[in-house]
Amino acid sequence: MTQDSAVLETALRDEYQRQGFFILEGVVDDAAVAAIKADIARISEKEGRAHTYFDRSGKLRRLEKFTAESESVGAANRRILALLQDVFGQRHVLFKDKYNFKPPAGEGFFAHYDGVFKFLGADGAEHDGWYEYTDDFVNALVALDDFTPDNGPLEVAPWHNDGFETLFQRTKQNGTPDLTEAEEAKCNFKPILIRKGGVVVFSNRCPHRSKKNLSDASRGSLYLTYNAAAMGDFYDAYFRDKSASQNKTSKSLSGEV
Repeated sequence: MTQDSAVLETALRDEYQRQGFFILEGVVDDAAVAAIKADIARISEKEGRAHTYFDRSGKLRRLEKFTAESESVGAANRRILALLQDVFGQRHVLFKDKYNFKPPAGEGFFAHYDGVFKFLGADGAEHDGWYEYTDDFVNALVALDDFTPDNGPLEVAPWHNDGFETLFQRTKQNGTPDLTEAEEAKCNFKPILIRKGGVVVFSNRCPHRSKKNLSDASRGSLYLTYNAAAMGDFYDAYFRDKSASQNKTSKSLSGEV
């Protein structure tokens, strides 16, 4: 590690501890971005594939659980894992993966925390969202197109560094992690206008949202979510429980039209 890289990693860690997120440009090069987009297109075309979601108008909205099917996403995952190790000084493991499609006129996402909801499991018992597994998650969003003011970029507010029950009381409590309108109004959202290949690393406790894509071009983003390896590996358990959940509402299907 060079002195310059150590200074940068310290600055990123301090920024994360202060506000719950940081931005780093140029993490994934253009060739890798193109390879990821090609792999996602290939995977999304598989007929009958599970973990594929559409918006209310029938547009492809989200793809999940695909890292093992893509060498390019696997390489990006390894790159992010190394970054998290350098910044936070501990090893992480992949908790979940998703790709958000946002074609022209594609829907946005309501303001929400990640993982702060309750779900009914296959046993009929109520469970505390992602907190059923552990209590701290780090998201890494890889921009696969430039994020502009017009194409519904991610908007992030400083984190609410609280426990599950406190965060839950600020949500609509409807099976999604969406914030109430009153709570959303208190947040200071920052549009993240980054170039393709840039990465936003943010806590699941950061309120975040995005608006409708008003541009004439698609805007895609790869989300990789991690937890500290010391807490365990929950990737398979998460997707198994999601498939068995009896919840009728989903953040994947809600957002600004």
